[in-house]
Amino acid sequence: MELNLDIQGQLLPNIATVIVQLLATLVLFVVAKKLLWKPAKKYLDDKAALVQKPLEDAIVREEAARKANEEADKRLTDTAAKVREMIETGQKEGQKVKDGLIEEGQKQVDQMMETAYAQIENEKAKMELEIHDQIVDVAMEAAKKLMKDQVSGEEHRKAIEDFVREVSNG
Repeated sequence: MELNLDIQGQLLPNIATVIVQLLATLVLFVVAKKLLWKPAKKYLDDKAALVQKPLEDAIVREEAARKANEEADKRLTDTAAKVREMIETGQKEGQKVKDGLIEEGQKQVDQMMETAYAQIENEKAKMELEIHDQIVDVAMEAAKKLMKDQVSGEEHRKAIEDFVREVSNG
């Protein structure tokens, strides 16, 4: 029994079959490229655009939000500075008003004191004048009594002592 096996034929492929296989694959590849590649590429590009558009929109919105936030921060800082300036101005104005009121009050007190001293001096002068007039009246009365009685030195002395007692007692 002889074995007739073609090992070499079994191990090496047939060249014609390989060439036909390669040509068939090439034709399939060309047909697939012509018919499927462009629509598949367009479909993938459209999908990428659909995904990319929301991302770009989100980036634009994020940038706008960042700018708006920066603007709001700037306005807040500016407003805070203006408020601080207004508070400082108000405090300065309040201090000026306070100082003015204190000065005005001091002027009024000084004026009232001067008026009071002047009134006291006037009253004192009036009292001195009244006392002087009373002393003159009393002296006149004493002189009338002394002249009326024309008494001796001893009686005259007694009359003056009586007069002084009378004036002292009120």
